Amino acid sequence: MNLRFTLEPTTLDAIGDLREQHLDGLPEAIDALVEILVRSARPHRIRARGETIGYVVVDDRRRMLELHVRQDHEVYAHDLFPQILERLDVGSALVQTFDALFLACALDEQASVSMRGALTRHYFPRALPSIDRIRYDERPAELRDVPQILATDQDVFIDEGRLRGAVERNEVVVFEHDEALVGFGLMRILHPDRPHVEVGIAVDAPFRNKGYAIYMLRDMVEHCVARGLEPICGLSRDNEASIRMGSRIGLVSRYRLIELHFGDA
Repeated sequence: MNLRFTLEPTTLDAIGDLREQHLDGLPEAIDALVEILVRSARPHRIRARGETIGYVVVDDRRRMLELHVRQDHEVYAHDLFPQILERLDVGSALVQTFDALFLACALDEQASVSMRGALTRHYFPRALPSIDRIRYDERPAELRDVPQILATDQDVFIDEGRLRGAVERNEVVVFEHDEALVGFGLMRILHPDRPHVEVGIAVDAPFRNKGYAIYMLRDMVEHCVARGLEPICGLSRDNEASIRMGSRIGLVSRYRLIELHFGDA
């Protein structure tokens, strides 16, 4: 089916309502990495017959990050997709496997596929044994904790301003043992009006490989659940240790983040 359409540069704010429809239509929460990339990328409206029928987001590395076609025009999506690739010079697409329409369109055109990440969206609690030597206190981080957090061996927070902002938003929890900082946990809300919270932990070098991490992760997940929030996380597919740790407490990595390459990209 042929549908004449145009692609018009726009901003995320200008297509805010349309993007909310897209996020509402996904069966799972968008990945935090993808969200960060989308916010700094270039959206285009897809227009046909005098109206906006969808949008597409492409970043400076020629990666398509998001595709949305209104439900009443989805029948045209597979015909529009290769034309969009050509017009915007797209080399690849970063797709979450629960995004069915985007995945199907990209699979039709791909030349190769790379695995980028494992996406956890479901939690089925599993009991952990009680181990006396693993003891710590936990509390919300305060601004006075910022220097100590920055001094830990971690790569989550390098910029002090970002860390201070997270602390002020009550997104950071510190874990301490005999007044020493074991590590910290992060609970980052991706969208203020949605219940999904990205969960992660960082353990300082002296406490690694001693069993602390899995208990800290469990506590962070349980904090979210107790507050009526839905814990999610995304991990590099190569990070098998963290994926296994998540599964031990009941986090299920049912989905993947994949990159589909087009042509000779």
